[in-house]
Amino acid sequence: PWRIVKDGDSFHFFEKKTIPSSAHDIQRLDIGIALCHLDLALKEKGINGKVVEAEKAPIDSKGLLYVLSYICK
Repeated sequence: PWRIVKDGDSFHFFEKKTIPSSAHDIQRLDIGIALCHLDLALKEKGINGKVVEAEKAPIDSKGLLYVLSYICK
């Protein structure tokens, strides 16, 4: 229920809510795991980056909820 969209040197994370939000939001946990995997894989290739959260989706979200972006340096 989540997507990563590559846009140039940026990766934007989105989710589609399939369950109501709660203190135990498993979809956000899954996105965190995916973000960690992305960061580790890019670092292995010698690519560093940083996590940012824009006030609004940097690209068309097509009905998905924007969560954060990973910007490669």
